[in-house]
Amino acid sequence: MEIKKQIIHIDSFFKELRELERRGCNDNTIRELESLINRSYSHSKSVVNEPYYENNVRQTISKQLMPLLKYKSMPRKRVPYWVDTVNAFHTDLSMTISYLESSVEDS
Repeated sequence: MEIKKQIIHIDSFFKELRELERRGCNDNTIRELESLINRSYSHSKSVVNEPYYENNVRQTISKQLMPLLKYKSMPRKRVPYWVDTVNAFHTDLSMTISYLESSVEDS
């Protein structure tokens, strides 16, 4: 996949993340966030020009998403995990887009 298409694809994950963030932490948005992150992880394997994307998303899954899923049925405990997961995934996407954009400018 060419770099510009990769950026557009990753940006679509970003838009979905912002929508989930806007809707707040609840059972449905946690399930949708899990699905979004897993789709992003699958996609990360095809992003050739960004070696850290796959690793970063994998770390977000293990360090933020898994604890969120563990406490998903406990509304008071899950909110900090929700915030951590959203922020970490936001960072993963931002860094990847920045890296890819710099690759486009360099070529």
